[in-house]
Amino acid sequence: MGGNGSDYIYSIALDKNKNIYVVGDTTSNRGFPITESAYKTVKNKNNKCGFLIKLDTRLKRKEALVYGTYFGGSISDSFYSVAIDHNDYVYITGVTKSNDFPTTDSGYEKKAYGSLNSTFLVKFDLNQSGKECLLYSSYLTGNGDDIGYSVAVDSNQCAYITGVTNSNEKLPITKDAFQLEVLNNKESGFLIKLDTKMYGDESLIYGSYLGGNGIDVCSDIKIDSNNYVYITGFTSSKDLPLENYNYKDIVLNEEFYSFLLKMDISKSGKLALLNSAYFGDNGNDFALAMDIDNDIPCWSLAALISVLRIFTTPKAFSINISFVILKNLTKISDYLSAQIISFTLTNLIK
Repeated sequence: MGGNGSDYIYSIALDKNKNIYVVGDTTSNRGFPITESAYKTVKNKNNKCGFLIKLDTRLKRKEALVYGTYFGGSISDSFYSVAIDHNDYVYITGVTKSNDFPTTDSGYEKKAYGSLNSTFLVKFDLNQSGKECLLYSSYLTGNGDDIGYSVAVDSNQCAYITGVTNSNEKLPITKDAFQLEVLNNKESGFLIKLDTKMYGDESLIYGSYLGGNGIDVCSDIKIDSNNYVYITGFTSSKDLPLENYNYKDIVLNEEFYSFLLKMDISKSGKLALLNSAYFGDNGNDFALAMDIDNDIPCWSLAALISVLRIFTTPKAFSINISFVILKNLTKISDYLSAQIISFTLTNLIK
């Protein structure tokens, strides 16, 4: 699946009919799987552009292609995460450098600041053709660089976006935020909730920084059936409000540790944080993705977190990929007895 340039897939999602939605970025302007019903059928020759592809897994080969489109402006755009709601509406976040990124009149923010990286949210109805398929599109940007790494959606067509920012002004932060300000001049995580049924400023429901005195990156987000928000990522901060302090005490120097947050953003300020935890040991640990199990009762939800751990020595380096299963997020201490499945890849430096 690709064309005459460089093509990268960053995220996939499934709908209730097991159709696959694929997003990423591409420099291809020929041979890429674009359909006649696409929002954008042609891209500029030299720029990097986001793409969305829908495949029907019941069909074979080229017949499986249901929809394919380019999307973006005139400079550089990447689609990093995709989510599907019960109406089969498609929600995407990522990063753009384009000042002419396509936005809708209903979008919260229609213009970007300067030429820095900006995050965004777009919403598609792929049952429509051409420009009609774009239901909602908005920049989500401050006075610095902002990148959306993950998006989730609830049953009310509200989208939750998380990622990383170094903006200390103009990022859409609400008065009831868990954290109103950046605590350092480095990168901070963020959480933004948009109601895509609303118009303009009214579509912003919640916005908060999520960070401490180091570098903080929110890499993945999920929503459960109670609209509790789960965020994982990695941090070098030593002052995040995390519950298992025995792990907090071993955060040394600029090493990165993974974290998990569970939030109820219907509550204001610090009350929004329900549970939290560090994950890590004596190396760099990067939680990149997770999932939750809604079949387990809400008081005993399970989270599966992928942790990439890197150890280095003068003569070798090893990469350890672990899967940590938490069975009860109301008792973070249960992490100490969590099931951990891991394997290690080791390469010797010659």
